[in-house]
Parts: sequence; C-alpha cells; structure tokens
Amino acid sequence: MRPAMPRPVIATRLRKSTLPLGLAAALFLVLFTSGVHAQPTERDDEGDYQPEYERRSDFFAGATLGIGVMSARGYPNEAGQLNNPDFVADPGIGPGSHYAVWLGVAFRDWLSFGMGLNGLGYSAKDLDASGGGFIVRVEAFPMFYAFEEGRDIGLYGVFGLGTMKIKDGDTDRADGGALSIVGFGAFYEPLRFGNFSAGPTVEYTRFFSQSLELQSASAGFRLAFYGGP
Repeated sequence: MRPAMPRPVIATRLRKSTLPLGLAAALFLVLFTSGVHAQPTERDDEGDYQPEYERRSDFFAGATLGIGVMSARGYPNEAGQLNNPDFVADPGIGPGSHYAVWLGVAFRDWLSFGMGLNGLGYSAKDLDASGGGFIVRVEAFPMFYAFEEGRDIGLYGVFGLGTMKIKDGDTDRADGGALSIVGFGAFYEPLRFGNFSAGPTVEYTRFFSQSLELQSASAGFRLAFYGGP
C-alpha cells in the first residue's frame, strides 16, 4: 500500500488546487454571459458612456437557507488511517441543511461577485457530518435580455476552502483537513420590495479532500439586497 502523505503536504496540495478550480468557475460564468447583448447606454456631459441599470448595481449582499439530501464518507487525517477500512466513517445518505451568506458588488444587471461563508451538515447512522468555509461567489443572469422573466433567473458558481468533520457524539471519526469547496446552482427572484429581491434556489455542493468527501443537493430560499438602481 502506498504510504499516506503527511498532513502538511495534503493541506498544501489542496490549497494549490483551489485557485485553478476557482478561476475555472469564474471564467465559465463570465464566458457564458459574454453572449448577452450590451445594455443601453447614455452619454454623460463629458462624452463618456455610462451603463443604465434596471435591476442591480452597487453594493450587493445575500443569504440562502435550504434543506437537502447529503452523503459523506471519510477517514481520520492521520498517516496509517487514511483509506484504511478499519477507520472509515460512512454515515451514508441523509437529510440535512445548508446556508450561505455573502457580500459583494453588482457590476451590471446581469453580473455580480461576492465573498462570504458557506456551511452545511446532516446526521445519519448515529454520525454527524458538518462543516463550512470561506467562498467566492459569481452570479450571472444570462437570459436578462431574452424575455421578461429572464431578468430574474440566475445561475451561480461558488468555490473556496473550508473544513469538515464526521463525529460520533464528541468523538471525531473523520477529519477533512483543508477541503476544497465547489458548488453550482440556479435561482429565481421574482419577489421584489424596495432594494430587496427574494425567491427559490437550488444548489449542488461538494466538499472534498484526500481524507473526506461530502456531496449535497439542496433547495431553499434566497434573499438578496442590491444598492441600486
């Protein structure tokens, strides 16, 4: 059996893997929205073009809360115990909860960027799996100019770095160390009141490292605040 890598090596490789994942997610969404027609513009007194905003601009904040189905499997993050079936913690599939909060900027009606926190957890087979981490979030509205309802239909990607453990009571059964976080989702925010928008959202999220992996499919409610227009 190939000897397990020491914890510092694992953490270093995970941190190095997070940046490419994040850049890939951000590039995907930016390229996906590049086909959106240019917004109408107006000329200011100095002759520079300024965008006209209809739905979103300036400061951007949001939060989601949802429930879903999750599955996890992991090992203690120790040499000699990784990938050893005698130390596996496998709660299987079970119901859980998921939340996210973030702050950022709405660059255009159809493109926003934020940073925040993401967390989730569930219990099954007398084991508790929970964790969270720091995320970067990119949101796009690729159908903003296609039809009226498309102005409120968005897609998003999240990526980041976090931690997670699987516990049996107060005893740690598995430790993910420094995990990568990747997620993709969609939302619809037809409810508008002042600068707030709200509506349903769905998301797939994956936490993963060499010693632990969790996958989650969730649905919930989203509340967002836009500074303008």
